[in-house]
Amino acid sequence: MSDHCSRQEILSGARKKRLSEAQSRNHLKSCPDCKRMWDVALAFAGAHLVRLSHAPSGWVERAVAIGRKSDLPKRAAAALGRLVSDSWANPAFAGLRGQGDAEARRLNWETGSWTVELRAESGAKGWDLVAQVLHNGNAVTGTALQFNADRVHTDAAGIAIWSGPRPPRRILLTTTEGVVQLEGVKWSRPKKS
Repeated sequence: MSDHCSRQEILSGARKKRLSEAQSRNHLKSCPDCKRMWDVALAFAGAHLVRLSHAPSGWVERAVAIGRKSDLPKRAAAALGRLVSDSWANPAFAGLRGQGDAEARRLNWETGSWTVELRAESGAKGWDLVAQVLHNGNAVTGTALQFNADRVHTDAAGIAIWSGPRPPRRILLTTTEGVVQLEGVKWSRPKKS
């Protein structure tokens, strides 16, 4: 038993890649158990020193290109039309309002180069909405607004008209560039303070 190499001897020898005493070296030749332990220790002794190989240059270039191309923040911002004005939140002075404007609500959304201007009125039979879609300030055809589940295509002046018993919970704008959800609004009139 005393002829066998101690584990400590084998581990420290494997780190140095050599055994110190001739007797231990000779013992490895004659003892299969110690030889097996030596081989395992030698195989794993430098494992912490192994460097990871570099990825192929094509992979690195492709990953960098994907990061550069990512316009996710732009697409996310464009996928939500931002409410820029709401007549109920910021009412005009009485002298600046037109006739009937006190009850009508005017909303404007923007997303990129697209604008949606909407006028909503509540009547006895429900809500009437008239919206105009503009691209770079000009009326366009070929767009559509979706009020809840109802899809309304714009006419030559970019106007869409919708009526319903309740105001829409969700409005989507469909353009040649994709679909944009307009920022939601509450349809309960704010209380006067």
